[in-house]
Amino acid sequence: MSSDSQYTFQGWAARDNDDYKGSLKLQSFDPKPWDEDDVDVRIMYCGICGSDVHVLSGAFFPVSAMAPLICGHELVGEVIRVGSQVENGLEVGTIVGVGAVSNSCRECEYCVEECEVFCKKRTTTYAGVFHRGNGAGYKTKGGYASHWRGPSAFAYPIPAGYDPACAAPMMCAGITVFSALRRFGAGVTAKQVGVIGIGVTTISRGEAKRQEAAKLGSSNYIAVSDDVATSVKGCERTLDLVICCTGGSYTDYLKLLKPRGTFVQAAIGTSPVPISNISLITGGLTIVGALADGKAEYKDMFDFAAKHNIKPWINRWDMKDINKALPAFTNGEAKYRMVLVNTENGGSL
Repeated sequence: MSSDSQYTFQGWAARDNDDYKGSLKLQSFDPKPWDEDDVDVRIMYCGICGSDVHVLSGAFFPVSAMAPLICGHELVGEVIRVGSQVENGLEVGTIVGVGAVSNSCRECEYCVEECEVFCKKRTTTYAGVFHRGNGAGYKTKGGYASHWRGPSAFAYPIPAGYDPACAAPMMCAGITVFSALRRFGAGVTAKQVGVIGIGVTTISRGEAKRQEAAKLGSSNYIAVSDDVATSVKGCERTLDLVICCTGGSYTDYLKLLKPRGTFVQAAIGTSPVPISNISLITGGLTIVGALADGKAEYKDMFDFAAKHNIKPWINRWDMKDINKALPAFTNGEAKYRMVLVNTENGGSL
């Protein structure tokens, strides 16, 4: 166990549904009670995810119900304390990442398969409640903070040489898309792949991302307007797989799929989505949600990313400027992921 126990946990907290617009407050908080399989992590980086904004705006529940609410589930930092039952081979000094789920029952069929995200007692990294150990009943605090404490089994080592700032968005955005691509046969059974966002075939609002999509390796670009049905004319039945990284209605995007194609929803929206059952039936289409399985998949993703030098494009913001970063994020200024940086913890702007 590290002798470094003289540190204060601080985080940027919201107390009502409007605080994300520029009124988060930095405050100290008590971490969960210590368990011997825990680690303490000095947070260097934390990505901003669209889900954070949904939660902070009260889209799923009133912020006051979880106040003080400290978001962030794309956190990366240095292990500074380990318990006697530490897992994942972690030791003081290891650089780790923590994603959207940071505990589970460890006993159900999904946990045994290392698909902990499907566990009925999974604990989300923020706005959740621990169900086991000394921390049972404790409300979780996320990565918009100086430190994180939680089960070492859910703190994943970042490969040596991989930029830890780039690793932050991989903990949610990266693992979600990686899981969807692999699970639904991209490049194997699905030869023609489109991503609503940026992908092999990029499907995006307007022309603004065309050049940048090409730089990222996209070979085709479909510019859509508010009239999606008109925008996709001429591109019908060209794709085996479409991965949607935005919320909203997608009925007209189904026209892009070949018969027996698959549409994967990889982003969380806040409104019901109408679907044409005629399109599903006549095309033999599949619509499915994407969610990373668990521990094993994180390792596979980072091994793949390190081997092929795959890194996200990020904008770094000093975490002290979080009340500027979140409004910029909601205004669509991210190119293409925003990462908050704790410079005092060793993060680099």
